[in-house]
Order: sequence, then structure tokens, then C-alpha cells
Amino acid sequence: MILFFIAVSFACQSLSGTWVNELGSIANIHAKSGFIDGDYTSAVGAASGSYPLVGSYVRGVCEMTFGFVVTWDKPSLRGNTTTAWTGVMLNGTLYTTWLLTQPVDVASAWKATNIGTNVFYRAK
Repeated sequence: MILFFIAVSFACQSLSGTWVNELGSIANIHAKSGFIDGDYTSAVGAASGSYPLVGSYVRGVCEMTFGFVVTWDKPSLRGNTTTAWTGVMLNGTLYTTWLLTQPVDVASAWKATNIGTNVFYRAK
């Protein structure tokens, strides 16, 4: 009996690039030496234009984990909110969970942070 083994290898993909989520928001990510910078354009809410994003990622593994933050610093649009995404890259797709925190008064502190998920696909 002769057995043939075919080795299939998948190259690790770079986190750098343009990513679009299911809502149409765009993250332009530049990843180097464990650090992330770039810009984010939201397709939802009142924010217009792009906003800086910064973060970090784990180097040296294909299923890398990462996190990045965007501060929406135009009070008239989003009231100085901040959103943080954390996630994992699996098979070239970014699966994330986000936290959006907004300013509130002390009595409303319990509802300052919202949570959700986004899936980002590499732009074609």
C-alpha cells in the first residue's frame, strides 16, 4: 500500500491593509513591529470623515490577536466618544468585539458603555 501525503500550508496574512465591516465602515490599518496605526471611517452614526486609529497586535502567529482604538473627538457629532475594538484574525477575516464609551453624568454612569461586534473583510 502506498500512501501519499500532500502538505498544505497557509501563509500567515498581514494585518496591514484596508478592511471593510458588514456595515460599510472602513479601517485602513498599517501594522509594523507589533504596533498599529491608520484611520477609520464610520458608515454609521453622525461622524463624518476619517479618524486616527492606534493599537497593537501579537506578532509571530497566524491567528493573531489585536486591538485598536478610535476617539471621535468632534463634540458636535459624537460627543467625544471612544470606541475600542479587540479581536482575532482567522482565515483572513477580522472578528472583533467593540466597546463604545460616551460621556454621561454620574447618575447615568451605568449606561456609558455599549458593546457590539463587527466582522471585517479585506477590501478588494
